[in-house]
Amino acid sequence: METGGIKSLLRRWKLGLLVVAVLALVAAGGVMAGYKKGLKEGFLRASNFTIKSGVKVSPEFEVGLNQALEDLRYGSPQRAVQTLEGLNKNNPGVSSLCYLQALAAMQAGDEGLAEKCAVESIGKNEKVSDSLALLAVLATQRGGGKSLNLIDPKIQAEQFLRQSILADAANPAPYIELASLLRYQGKNQEALGLMKAAKTRLNPVDSHLVVDVTIALLALQRLSDEEIAGMGAEGGQEEHPLVQAYIAMRKGDFSLAAAILEKTKKRMATDVFDYLINDPAMRLFAQEPLLRSYY
Repeated sequence: METGGIKSLLRRWKLGLLVVAVLALVAAGGVMAGYKKGLKEGFLRASNFTIKSGVKVSPEFEVGLNQALEDLRYGSPQRAVQTLEGLNKNNPGVSSLCYLQALAAMQAGDEGLAEKCAVESIGKNEKVSDSLALLAVLATQRGGGKSLNLIDPKIQAEQFLRQSILADAANPAPYIELASLLRYQGKNQEALGLMKAAKTRLNPVDSHLVVDVTIALLALQRLSDEEIAGMGAEGGQEEHPLVQAYIAMRKGDFSLAAAILEKTKKRMATDVFDYLINDPAMRLFAQEPLLRSYY
């Protein structure tokens, strides 16, 4: 995989861990489910946060958790790491805090802490599947880091993701991430199967948007340029705007594609838009002058 492809894959995986594994997004509009009713409530549903029976949490737990999640989502991961470290220390009865701290550490660029917390989460038998998926991201990102004993980071990442699926067969996140990895290897048919499997595992509060758009793009990738050209001037009017943009790209109408992307970017959650625009099919057109600003 070329350097640009690896960077794109890492960006998608990091966004995916936020979009799929942590934050529940509503498909229409990409707004986090439960956000207006309370950031904590939406997160609890999305990540199976549990408190052991009979265990009391500290008074600052709710306020701290809300702040950490807001920091993590909106660009202050270092502050989230510090907050979560304190919450983890003072609330040992709350599961998943190790995993969330690992995710925040990865976003903050502290790979050593991210790995340590992910391994600790696995050791506690908490968020095992998600933690293995996070280790897959770190494996690819480090490309031969000594602590993971990597021979080939892509092979190691694939192994982590397959272990993640085995650890929790109901978790859609590793299916989506493994599909991304396989697509860069040209294994689109297996990737399509994984995306369909992920769709059946999405919870009602999860976003079907990422999965639906990806499945549509995989189907369009199989069509020849002649078949795409015959789809009509409307460019797939019934499809999601990002799918319409891809059809316009395939037709060479980059002015139309840019116009669709500009309008869609304003209406979608930034992380969801960034994740989908970095789809392997879409990235084939990343160097087009009219489209570069979206990548």
